[in-house]
Amino acid sequence: ATGQIQFKDLIDAMKTPAGWIAVVCGILVAILSKHGVNLLSSTPQVTVALVIGTIIGVVFLKGVAAGPVIAAGITYYLVTLLNLSFS
Repeated sequence: ATGQIQFKDLIDAMKTPAGWIAVVCGILVAILSKHGVNLLSSTPQVTVALVIGTIIGVVFLKGVAAGPVIAAGITYYLVTLLNLSFS
C-alpha cells in the first residue's frame, strides 16, 4: 500500500458488491450521525449512558471506541422504533 488512491481505484471499488456495501454503510453512518447529534443536543443525559456502554464494550468485549455520535444515532432509531422515551 502506497497510501495513494487514484480515481481508477474508486471506480474499481464500485465494480464489486463489497464496494457498494461500503457506500451504503457510509451513507447509513452519515444519517445515524445526524440523528445522533440531534439526540445528544436534545437529551444530553444520554451521553453518560453512551460513555458507560462504550467503556463496557472496550474493557469487557475488547471493542474499539469508534463513535459516540453514531452510537447516539443508533440509540435514536432504536428508541424511536420501540416507542420509548428518556423521561
